[in-house]
Amino acid sequence: MIFYLALLLIVLTTLLKTLYLLIKREALIVRLKKRSDGIRLLRGRFISVFLHDGKDDLTVFKDNKEYRVSILTTPFKRVRYHFDNNQAVFVYCERKAMFVQNYRVPNKWVSFDRVVKIRKYKISYNTDDGKTRFVIPHPAPRTISRVDKAKMESLVNNDVLFGSIKVCGAKYFIDEVLDN
Repeated sequence: MIFYLALLLIVLTTLLKTLYLLIKREALIVRLKKRSDGIRLLRGRFISVFLHDGKDDLTVFKDNKEYRVSILTTPFKRVRYHFDNNQAVFVYCERKAMFVQNYRVPNKWVSFDRVVKIRKYKISYNTDDGKTRFVIPHPAPRTISRVDKAKMESLVNNDVLFGSIKVCGAKYFIDEVLDN
C-alpha cells in the first residue's frame, strides 16, 4: 500500500511539473503575440517541451524583421545549462557548501563546490542559412555556459552561442530585441 502511494505521489508530481511547463510556455507565447506584429508557429506549440532537438519553434515578426526563436524548456530549476560545441546541452546542478573547520582559529570557514551532471540533451542548432536565431531558455536557469574551442565561457543576454545564434532570456527578448 505504501509503495502504491509513493508511486502515485511521483506520478502526480511529474504531471504537475509538466502542466507547469505547459502553462509557462503558453504564457510566453501570449506575451510574444502581444508585443510583436505577429508570430508563426513552425511546429506544435508544446512539442519542444517533450522533444529537445534544437529546431526552431516559432518565427516572430516585428517592424519588417524576422526572428527565429527556439525555446529551450527543461523541468529542472536552479541549474546551469552547458552547451558543448553545438552537439549537446548538459544540465548541471551546482551546490556550494560552507562549514566551520575550527571555531578557535581566525578565518575558520571552509567551502567546497559540488557539481553533478543531471541530464544530457542531444541538441544541434541550424547555423547554415545565416538568419538571426535566438535561443530562449524558459524557465531561465541560473547560468548558461558554452565551450569555445579550448575555453569555457559564461553567457549572458544577447551573447553569441554558435554562428548566428544568440542566447537571451524571455524578458530581454521581449523588452530589448522586439522594442528596438
